[in-house]
Amino acid sequence: IIVVTDDVCLASKYFPDLKIFHIGIGEDYALLNIAKYVILSNSSFPIFSILTNTNIKITIAPKYWARWNVSDGYWATRQNIYSNMQYLDRNGCMFSYSDCCKESDEWYLKNNSNISRRLHTIY
Repeated sequence: IIVVTDDVCLASKYFPDLKIFHIGIGEDYALLNIAKYVILSNSSFPIFSILTNTNIKITIAPKYWARWNVSDGYWATRQNIYSNMQYLDRNGCMFSYSDCCKESDEWYLKNNSNISRRLHTIY
């Protein structure tokens, strides 16, 4: 297990027994691009290296991506739900691509009128 990060000091505190890497942007990309198992942060940096990785077997990403710590079912954009990833929520439960798509669709259907009303009020 290795950790690829741009904050080696902080990662070393959380993972004192693991190898921590931040060599450079190209090398960090290459490490992610050859990995077989990846746990992602909610950063956009690893996405392309993961999406173009032909060796990958499992990818776990934070559910709701950038809204991980505050969302009640809302995804900032459906674009952040990838079919080759599994998603981990705040309670440690795993969700599939189809689970997340279904939940996202249900949330938008339920909240569509509220969103329209709020946007109308703002503009």
